[in-house]
Amino acid sequence: MDTEVIIGSVFLGLALPLTLAVVVILLRIIVISGAILGLANRTLPAAQGIAANTKAIANLGTTEKVAGGILSTVQAMDEVSASIERKLGAVASSVERRG
Repeated sequence: MDTEVIIGSVFLGLALPLTLAVVVILLRIIVISGAILGLANRTLPAAQGIAANTKAIANLGTTEKVAGGILSTVQAMDEVSASIERKLGAVASSVERRG
């Protein structure tokens, strides 16, 4: 029985420093996680601002397609107006010759 008490005391003596070390590590983890949470709270508004500011970049593809369609329409209108100008010039020449 005395041997069992001695062995138990030795193990308890070894367990105490290990338990204290674990407690210190856990306390450090708690402090560091609090610091990380504070930094995350500070950077969250900036991250949200960046996300909002770069959201328009995703829409540039749509803008490019729409602009391409507008350009095609304007080019077609330019060709039509040039044709009308030529026809009006021919009419004006014809009227000058008669008049």
